[in-house]
Amino acid sequence: MKKLSTIFYLSIIFTMYYTSIYASQVIFDEQFNNLNNWNVTISGNAQNCTYDLSNGLTVTDFQNITYYQPSDPNTTSSELRLIQSFEAINAFTLQWSISWDSGSNPTIISQSLRVKIGNLPNLAYYDWAAMSNVRDQLIEYQGGYYNFDQQPAAGSAELKITRTDDTVKYYWNDTLLTTLTGYDDPVSSIMIVFDTYAINFSGQNTDFGTETLSNILLQDDSPQVIPEPTSLLLLIFSGTTILIRKHVK
Repeated sequence: MKKLSTIFYLSIIFTMYYTSIYASQVIFDEQFNNLNNWNVTISGNAQNCTYDLSNGLTVTDFQNITYYQPSDPNTTSSELRLIQSFEAINAFTLQWSISWDSGSNPTIISQSLRVKIGNLPNLAYYDWAAMSNVRDQLIEYQGGYYNFDQQPAAGSAELKITRTDDTVKYYWNDTLLTTLTGYDDPVSSIMIVFDTYAINFSGQNTDFGTETLSNILLQDDSPQVIPEPTSLLLLIFSGTTILIRKHVK
């Protein structure tokens, strides 16, 4: 009976010691001092792109090859695309800061900034050759999108995506935009895309304006098995006490 009690007691201590705790681990905290960790491409209708890294990643212009008419079905976007891979994770928090300025003539602006992690829907912010002095928030979703409150021609925001199990939540300035379920595949890459459609409206070419991504932080929120000091000491003390008692007997 004493032997069973001892085994039971040690089992409890052992379980305490190895119980998983939720301690987020930083996968990367990108301040964009350089782009060494990113695969960078300029593609589509762009022959070049103007950006700097003095205060985050700021895109100010695309050198477009051609400008299309609004009715042209073959309009191709100009893109600056950055991709980074990492070891696959499940639960996570991804957050980033953006700012934008549609320039002096926001009625013909065409700019967007979207962030995509794994195969999850994008969280994008765009101004599509605006008919008025506003911008739209988007979550792209399997060919469609969720459209949210319009934003002014210049401003800033904090964006966030979280996932627990198969539930993904999208936030704008800590306000929950929407919750999606059924997305449980591990994620192992992140993609950032600045893009624009170069279109001519009644003799005026669209302008990109300015968009800045000042930082992006990715944390692994999966439960981690981390030894807990108090339980470890209790385990050592208990084992030592039992051995002493056996020796004395």
